[in-house]
Amino acid sequence: MSFLVTALTLLGPVVAGYLCVRYGLLKRSWSKTIQRTTVLLLAPPVMFLTMWSLEIPGTDILVIPLMAILCGVAGMVASYPVAKALKMSRQSTGAFIVSGGWANTWLIGGYISFQLFGQKGYALASLYNILNPFLTYMVGFAVAGYFSPDRTVVSTRDAVRNFFSDPVSIMPNVGLLAGLAVNLLGAAPGAWSEEVSAYVVPTFTVVAMFAVGMTMSFRRTREYLRPLIAQSAIHYLLWPAITLAVIYIVRGSLLNDPVTYRVLLIQSFMPIAMQSLMLCNLFDLDIDMANALWLGTSLFSLATMPLLVYLVQL
Repeated sequence: MSFLVTALTLLGPVVAGYLCVRYGLLKRSWSKTIQRTTVLLLAPPVMFLTMWSLEIPGTDILVIPLMAILCGVAGMVASYPVAKALKMSRQSTGAFIVSGGWANTWLIGGYISFQLFGQKGYALASLYNILNPFLTYMVGFAVAGYFSPDRTVVSTRDAVRNFFSDPVSIMPNVGLLAGLAVNLLGAAPGAWSEEVSAYVVPTFTVVAMFAVGMTMSFRRTREYLRPLIAQSAIHYLLWPAITLAVIYIVRGSLLNDPVTYRVLLIQSFMPIAMQSLMLCNLFDLDIDMANALWLGTSLFSLATMPLLVYLVQL
């Protein structure tokens, strides 16, 4: 696989989206509509095809979704004493903690896994992320609400209702579960599924990354250098350490299947995800810090992506 093609697919749309907003060709507010439309139209068939084609080597593969939850919770727990050591305000502490809990393991991690390992790689990345909505709507809402200056209270019932009433939240998971159900029933996918995925997955990634680029802002980024270094250590040292520990404890296909092992390593080296920005915006946390952390780790990951791709191919 060409490093240049992957880099251009991920970085090119981000730059294009940023420039379109920067020079007034598009409005920043349109990014949410583009993102939601893309997820609603393309994510369900992508999820269905990838999970349908997934070859399940053993029951130990069911540990994979729990690894994402473990890394996310550990990232948030580790972020709290760091925020205290850096003497952050209440709003900044909340923003720093939620930034430690989510990584871009689907959009960027999923695409790299697809380019390297095809449908199986993308299916494993999707399986890794299947419980993330529950982490966001239950744990994320509770943590962000606690650090909100208004101490906003969002009940678990309201969070679950919001999740199931939002088609953009529910439809990708419906596609994923439907594909997994067909897989378990023993129906074999045709050769056409790989051909469709070869077009749909890159299209979904390009459009989604373009929408991400439209939201980028470089305001006050330099002011948050110390939090950025600290949060980078959590994402690029703690997350991989936990992932490797679980792999070598569980062993089985997580260790012995080369594709599964490499996909999990890719997931553990991903930058901060957009969920942190959503939570900060919703609960009035330090959105400038969250943006700086998200932007800094995203640019770092995109710049070092060729090295990551090279290492997982060894």
